[in-house]
Amino acid sequence: MNHAIKQMEWAFKEIYKFSSKIPIRTHINIGERQNSLIMPVFLPSSQYFIVKIVNIRSDKIPSIVGVINVFDVNSGDLIAIMDGGSITQMRTGAASGLATRYLSNEDSKDLVLFGTGSQALYQIDAVLEVRDISFIGVVGSSAKKSNSFSKIIKNNYSIECSPIKSSEIPGNSIICTATTSQLPVFSDEQIPPGCHINAIGSYQPLSREIPSSTILRSKIVVDHLKMCILEAGDLIIPKEEKIWSFENIYCEIGELVLGLVPSRENKKEITLFKSVGNAVQDLAIVNYIMRKL
Repeated sequence: MNHAIKQMEWAFKEIYKFSSKIPIRTHINIGERQNSLIMPVFLPSSQYFIVKIVNIRSDKIPSIVGVINVFDVNSGDLIAIMDGGSITQMRTGAASGLATRYLSNEDSKDLVLFGTGSQALYQIDAVLEVRDISFIGVVGSSAKKSNSFSKIIKNNYSIECSPIKSSEIPGNSIICTATTSQLPVFSDEQIPPGCHINAIGSYQPLSREIPSSTILRSKIVVDHLKMCILEAGDLIIPKEEKIWSFENIYCEIGELVLGLVPSRENKKEITLFKSVGNAVQDLAIVNYIMRKL
């Protein structure tokens, strides 16, 4: 995971510098619970270009399956086919780890997870790389899922863990929302001062995990502004409600990595990283894998 987080530094710098050259991904809706994404990307700084195809189904485990086709820039040959699901999981977690490093309080000890799927484990791995966590709270869609997932965490990590209610979020927490929910997973008054939120579950305009009132009082950092304007329901919905504007976004995370803007201003502010994902992140992981072959 440490290597993946380093690759995300490269990815988000490139996303910020070459935003206009990154194609908008194609969505294909297949029924109510399933859709496919097609994402091509090429950047001058890579010797490979990729075309990623993933299928996402909310009622299936694993929920993400797909492939990444890797082409050589010079010859145009297809030189590798990689598992799109595992790379998506890794780079999504790593992005949250990078955002947590830049935006959370350095003394944050509590991690709260909304969601009990496989992505939640990647969120844990990433946050543990950058912060000294002593407690993990789990908020699942049911008590059974929360209890079961808490046991998995206890077996895999030497950290205190238990199910909690959304009303029990400690102050100064790192919160990761990794759900398929179409509606907010907590209410704004449940978020105490000093928290940092990684909102990574929603990637469609009509679904969201974060209530509008939390968006209003948070410092918002996004992975890629162009894509968030099109896809991030967490942000699009308050805009449509005419209570918020994309002009209120603080920056892209690439600007933080490049040192163009400062990060957290004080210990009490609420910071929020909104990510819908980008094929440049996949390319960053592909570059690392190809170097190791």
